Formats: sequence, C-alpha cells, structure tokens
Amino acid sequence: MGNWAQRAGVPLQRIEVIGNAIDLARFADGNTLDIRKAFGLGDNGKVGVVIAGIRPEKGIDTLLNALALRPLPPTIKLLIVGGMPDSAYLERCQQQTASLRLEKTVSFIGNRSDVPAILKGADFALMPSRSESGPLVLIEYMMAELPFVSTRVGDIASRAAEAGVLEFVPPDNASTFRDALDRLLALSPSEWRARGAMGRCVALDQFDIRRVIARWLAVYRRVLKNGHS
Repeated sequence: MGNWAQRAGVPLQRIEVIGNAIDLARFADGNTLDIRKAFGLGDNGKVGVVIAGIRPEKGIDTLLNALALRPLPPTIKLLIVGGMPDSAYLERCQQQTASLRLEKTVSFIGNRSDVPAILKGADFALMPSRSESGPLVLIEYMMAELPFVSTRVGDIASRAAEAGVLEFVPPDNASTFRDALDRLLALSPSEWRARGAMGRCVALDQFDIRRVIARWLAVYRRVLKNGHS
C-alpha cells in the first residue's frame, strides 16, 4: 500500500505505513478446550489446527498433498477449523482427503466460536495459504505459543519471518511444506517450547494493538498540528 501511494503521486513524507495488529487481551484469560476429548482424538500424540475459511486461496489441497507424501504417525491429528463459503472446493478437499486415505488424520469441523480456546488446547498450527493480505491468524498462533509451519504470504508472515519466527515456506509447494512439518514434529520438548515462546514474544512486541495504536495517534497529532499551522 505504501508503494502504491508513492506511485499514485503521494509525497513520501506524507506516507505512513502501519501494519496490522489485533487486541491480544482475549488470549490473556479464558478457557482452554480439551480438544482431544471434544473431538474424540485419543489421549496420545499431537493435535494440529488450521484456522481458515475453506476456499482455494487457503491452500488446503496443497496441505493434503503434503500430508500424503509420507506416512504420519497415527497419533498425529489435524483439525481444519473455519467456515465453508466455497462448497465445491470443500467437496473437492473432502474427496481428496478420502482418496489420499487421510480420514483418520484430518477432520473438517466447520465454524467455531471458541477459536482461542481451541488454539490453547492444540499442540501446533499450520497455514498453507496461497495468498493473504495479513494473515491475522498467524498473530493468534503466535499468541497461543503454537509452533507452526506457514507459507510466507502477506505482510504479517513477512514481518514475523524477518523477526526470526520459524517456520515459513513458499506457497503451493507440498514437498517443501511437508519437509518443514517433519522438522517441526522432530523438535525436542525444549525446542518446541522455545519456538512457541519466541512467537508469543514477537506477537506482543509487534502485533499488539495497544502498542500499535500509539503510532496511529502520532499520525493524527501530526496531521492536526500541520492543519492548524
């Protein structure tokens, strides 16, 4: 957007780019959902989540291909949480899940109103999107201290990657995504905790609206001051 403003003829000194931020307070308290019990996943292994509307831009088909490249431990489960605005794409993904024999690994659970509680109950997160403007969900993953694999698409993904958060891969590449997932699942418990803790620190430092709002206020004050000078 900043580059677009320059190309449109807005003087550089009048351009201020402020990235996305959200209210992180809802992650400070609240419940943690026992997702193993809630979705009948058993007591062992790790549970991953994908928070995404089911449409082609979200790359669910690429994710399914990545999961099928090599056998996963049977204790690994994945919940895909989100609305289903593209019924034809959803049907293709469900058929793909069946044809790749992933029904025991992947569950499409639809829209939920308790996403923060689900994230707190999960072990890791995935984001296989082809394109994004944000994506805000990465902030939520980081705030929930979830290690994740994500495609590097959108401003938030680029900023998190530049801050050293792992792990980001190019979009639409099942093999690269699966390699990154394998590396994540091979982390030791201490590495797992450290990766999650780093993500939370970056979320608090760069994506908390309570910090970012100060930049908005500074812009308004500068504009008002110049307007009255």
